[in-house]
Amino acid sequence: MNEMTKFTYFAKSSMPDGTQKTIAAHTNDLIQQYQLLKKHYPKAMSEEAWLLLEYACVDHDLGKMNLKFQKKLKNHQHMLPGEMPHAILSITLLPTQELATKFPKKDVAALVKAVAYHHYRDMSNIEKIDYRNEIKALKDPAANFPFDQIHSNVKLKESTSLRPLSPAYFNLKSKARNDHPETLNYPLYVLLKGLLNRIDYAASGGYEVELPNDGFLQKDLQEHTLATWQKKNPHAHWNQMQKYAQTHANGSLLIRAQTGMGKTEAALLWAGDDKTFFTLPLKIAIDSIYDRIQSEVVQETPRLDKQGKQLPSNLVGKLDSDFDDFMVQVSQKLNPTDTRLFGNELKNWSLPLTVTTLDQVFNFTFHYINYEQKLATLGYSKIIIDEIQMYDSQLLGYILYGLQQIVQMGGKFLVMTATMPPFICDLMKNQGLQFDLPPAFLNENLPVRHNMKIIKQQIRAAEIVEQYHDNKVLVIVNKVKTAMTLFEQLQEEVDDPGEVHLIHSRFIHRDRVAKQNEILKFGNKNTKGHGIWIGTQILEASLDLDFDVLITELSELNGLFQRMGRCYRNRVYAGKEPNVFVFIGENATQYPTYIVDKGLFRLSYKALENWQQGPIDEKTKMQLIDQTYTTQNVKVNAPDYYGSITKTEAYLAGIANDQKSKEEVDKLFREIDSQDVIPKSVYLENKGKIDDQYRILNPDYSDKKVDWRKKNKAIVALKDFLVPVTHFQFSALRKAGRIDEDTLGKGNFRYTIADTHYDDEKGLSIEKESKGDNFI
Repeated sequence: MNEMTKFTYFAKSSMPDGTQKTIAAHTNDLIQQYQLLKKHYPKAMSEEAWLLLEYACVDHDLGKMNLKFQKKLKNHQHMLPGEMPHAILSITLLPTQELATKFPKKDVAALVKAVAYHHYRDMSNIEKIDYRNEIKALKDPAANFPFDQIHSNVKLKESTSLRPLSPAYFNLKSKARNDHPETLNYPLYVLLKGLLNRIDYAASGGYEVELPNDGFLQKDLQEHTLATWQKKNPHAHWNQMQKYAQTHANGSLLIRAQTGMGKTEAALLWAGDDKTFFTLPLKIAIDSIYDRIQSEVVQETPRLDKQGKQLPSNLVGKLDSDFDDFMVQVSQKLNPTDTRLFGNELKNWSLPLTVTTLDQVFNFTFHYINYEQKLATLGYSKIIIDEIQMYDSQLLGYILYGLQQIVQMGGKFLVMTATMPPFICDLMKNQGLQFDLPPAFLNENLPVRHNMKIIKQQIRAAEIVEQYHDNKVLVIVNKVKTAMTLFEQLQEEVDDPGEVHLIHSRFIHRDRVAKQNEILKFGNKNTKGHGIWIGTQILEASLDLDFDVLITELSELNGLFQRMGRCYRNRVYAGKEPNVFVFIGENATQYPTYIVDKGLFRLSYKALENWQQGPIDEKTKMQLIDQTYTTQNVKVNAPDYYGSITKTEAYLAGIANDQKSKEEVDKLFREIDSQDVIPKSVYLENKGKIDDQYRILNPDYSDKKVDWRKKNKAIVALKDFLVPVTHFQFSALRKAGRIDEDTLGKGNFRYTIADTHYDDEKGLSIEKESKGDNFI
């Protein structure tokens, strides 16, 4: 064995460029990422924790120097007989006795376990004698290892003193979560393991673990957003709410403010220079807020950091279930290398600001395998939760449990809403959450925007036609079936059927996106014209729509006031006739099944039944919420709803040791009750394009290897033809022999064709709908 071979130990069999990377080189890559993380977010941890994290970075892969691992890499083999997980060999090089003189033993235990478990491995079948023998065999490689090539001052054990660690630090049969708080600092373990994983993945993936923030958001808000306002109005400035958020950026807040007061700008001012996740309840709202930030806040001109170095151009990202679509859009602006780099940075949470959905963040509450990456990151981040009251009871449970853990790790939150039910505030306090709650912010220049009329009957097309009068009319109902029925009736009753439009979740993706763009354009306050748009609950939250008249069914008070925010959004209404018509049904028993809890509906019905018609200001709306949704009222009148929240919190606390996979958790979290299908008529009309994209995705049907960019584009192209149906509807279609899983179901990427009616004006029609019609 020559001298070069003797001292060369490899960490990976091959890199993307075909070369091998040594353990020392890979470790140096980690140290570089560690230094980046510390540079960008120095207050993420204490100095003591930073030092322990450096130990973890230096030590984590040293166990790979064992001869079996090196032989496996050389021969391109998988796990060899008797080979140990490298991480439990790495920990034997940690100087635990020396560290115990500088740190509490439970902190040293956190370091040891962070390294030992940085990759999930089943250790239940490892025998102690085999483990001891592998540690002995590690002494020779350790004696010849080039530690001097590692760029760190951290000192590890001498090779001659390698031996199993004390059971106080590591036991083959134990799990970190089961350890007693006196023997393991579990929050520190989460921090060390989570950040070690992120640093390791960044070093291996060739992207930066964190991109520089350098105050770009605050600079852009001042120099772009506010400056643009001042061009139109020289006296424009941040309003009282926005100033409050900015001056209270060091703590957690709950802000109540009427629609149209600039809560988005307030949230970004609160974000400051911190890493931030901006969560919203609906997909259409995500798109709207992201586009608004990009167009009205972020400057396109190149930015420099404090040292004069140009900052990356993409510091804001959008992360949701349509990731592939978003990346195809990005690829039109960036070259292939930069596109792939940005995709890695976005997926792995490297950006300073990410606009996202709840499931992308709060799924950590299930404590799936490697969940620590998310919680550790959230521990030095801020999280914005927009319109918290719009989430169902189960999701509220996830939020409350998650916020408690985030705050415990050091993170901060901002809850923003136009209507805040008191019982949610009480639940937050019950979780031990501390936050500032200023008085509600109201726009005194907009005392009244709505004149509301309550109608005790079911919504009908005739009443909609009566209120049309060449206005921009928005109709929001609770169920897709109702929306489709009204659409058909209105097309027959108005002079020009082309003035009636429909939007809901049961359009294929291509048509739904087109309709979303149409309604956002039509509903813009600067757009002149008239027409009727009929939609469902997808129109409730965080959309900048401004219609003249709102005609709606009652779901419950929160949803009603959200819907009212899409009518006279930033305008004073002085008319004596109503501009909001609320159809509440003949009595409180006619609640929208599967859409809203019957107890919440009945409470809302009772709050409104004696209101006939008249102006309603923002203060009155908030008072109605405060009086209706007290903890006592909800407990007594909606016990199933309230109980679901507390049971969810208890459930999450009880499954902390289940070690579920992330895929299992994603299904549980989203409570996926739908399946995507391609309507048969859509397939037949687009058969050539669909078949071509399907062949690209399935190698068995391809004549040549397809690169990832072409595959991504094929995934996005096929998504255009997909529409979701509930499992109830899918089962009914299958039972009727109307599901085809063979035509496009023979490869790794499979698609289902459903023989059911579809057209681009009404969407997907399914006969005999009952409890399956709970889509929005």
